[in-house]
Amino acid sequence: MDWLWTRLMGPDQADPELASMGPQRYDQAMAERVRALQQAFGLFDDGVVGPETLLAIASGLP
Repeated sequence: MDWLWTRLMGPDQADPELASMGPQRYDQAMAERVRALQQAFGLFDDGVVGPETLLAIASGLP
């Protein structure tokens, strides 16, 4: 979860110490960030971290 949270926070907030303070489970805050990322990439914004969403997160480019 730390990796996912760090990636969703963006480069300006990607502090490893902050990542460990993120949610330890997939909660509403994380789902909202996932949906925002999906929208930025033109993906179906369902909040599910599937293969296309993982690729988008890993690329780091919206």
